[in-house]
Amino acid sequence: MSAPGLLRAFSCGVLAANATPHAYAATVGATQLTPLAGRHSGPEVNAVWAAVNGVGAAVLGRHLDPRDARQRQAFKAGVAAFATWALISEWATDLNG
Repeated sequence: MSAPGLLRAFSCGVLAANATPHAYAATVGATQLTPLAGRHSGPEVNAVWAAVNGVGAAVLGRHLDPRDARQRQAFKAGVAAFATWALISEWATDLNG
C-alpha cells in the first residue's frame, strides 16, 4: 500500500470521527463549535457539518480496500488521533462553553 493510500485511510478516519460529535449535537439540539458558524453553531449547522464530514469520509472510503490491514490500521489511527485531539482540546479550552 502506498503512502497516499494510507493518508487517504487516515483522513477518512478523521472525517468519520469528526462527524460523530456533530451528529450528536444535531440530534440532541445542542450547540457546538463548527467552522461554518463558530462557537455557538446550532443543531441545524451541526447537522450540515456532520453531513459534510460523513460525505467526505464516504468519498475517501470508496477507494479503500477493506482487506488491507494497513489501511484499516491507518483508518483507526485517524479516528484515534481525532478523538484524542478533541478530548484534549475540550479539557484544555472551553471551545463549546
